Amino acid sequence: MNNQIQTQVQQAENQKKQRTRLTPAQQIQAAKQALARAQQRQRQHDTRSKIVLGGLIMNWVRNDPSAARSVLAHMRSAKLRDQDIQALQDIHDELAQIVKAAPSNTTSH
Repeated sequence: MNNQIQTQVQQAENQKKQRTRLTPAQQIQAAKQALARAQQRQRQHDTRSKIVLGGLIMNWVRNDPSAARSVLAHMRSAKLRDQDIQALQDIHDELAQIVKAAPSNTTSH
């Protein structure tokens, strides 16, 4: 086993020797690629956070007609793009039904 470890160490050292130095342009390109990967991971993290938050809010408004009314009012007053309005139409309709079905003492202030 000791012989196997020595062989692995020698192979690793040989690989290090075989590596060539990157030119400055190659270093810049490698850094740009690393940055792009990091930015992609950040976007994925942001998207995941938004999905989780959206799920929490949907659970809340489905169980609290007052919250549903508040979110619905905000959706109606927000300046949304047409594509966002279309994307949220089902949720808008669901919230409207929750508010409509709520007992009158929970829908008035």
